[in-house]
Amino acid sequence: TLSDYRPTFFLPTSVTQIFFGLVQKPLPFSLITNPLELSDGEQINLEWYPSNYSNMDPKTPIIIVVLGACGSSSDNYVTRLISQIKDRKWRTVIVNRRGFANQTLKANRFMHDNENEDLQEAIKYISEEFSKSPLYLIGISAGANNTARHLGIQGTDTPIRAYVSISNPFNLGRVSYSAQFEFWGRIFSFLIAKSFKKIVENHLLNAKMQSFVRKNFHDVDHVIREV
Repeated sequence: TLSDYRPTFFLPTSVTQIFFGLVQKPLPFSLITNPLELSDGEQINLEWYPSNYSNMDPKTPIIIVVLGACGSSSDNYVTRLISQIKDRKWRTVIVNRRGFANQTLKANRFMHDNENEDLQEAIKYISEEFSKSPLYLIGISAGANNTARHLGIQGTDTPIRAYVSISNPFNLGRVSYSAQFEFWGRIFSFLIAKSFKKIVENHLLNAKMQSFVRKNFHDVDHVIREV
């Protein structure tokens, strides 16, 4: 239980734990990418482990994972989670957000514009393709916030049997205050903003998306320069 939890003695705070994770090398996992066409014409990648996931016992559980802001399946914390699931001989599938993890945007909707609907379509697809498999959901950081919101919207109308929320920034007011006024919060805010900037700049190489962004976002050139 939470009351019994004691952090590792040389990692006593959340900041030390984050930096320890950042300096660890990701574990070498090879995932299978399964593109999923969404109802609005967009495409997101589902990344599966192990490679024989589709040929396993139909009743083998599946852990659906939604990552943190700018997260990808090659991040250290993701590979460590996959390793834990692998030890149970279960299946893992990473549901990538549209536009993240080196995905190209095709539809005229930006990265966070359709988050709940995208996740709903992905879960529906997985539940139909693997109808005998128990489905469990894990959300991490921003992904925890998004998945909690999704389950709140869906209520009991979901095939998810159980859910784990990890490092959920549910108190957005407190997170915003930390990002603006506290030392470590400002550092993490800067690093996340730099990652977002790189993702947006990559999308702006696409002429269609460039036109869409300039039409729908105020003074995008100034925003990109200032980050």
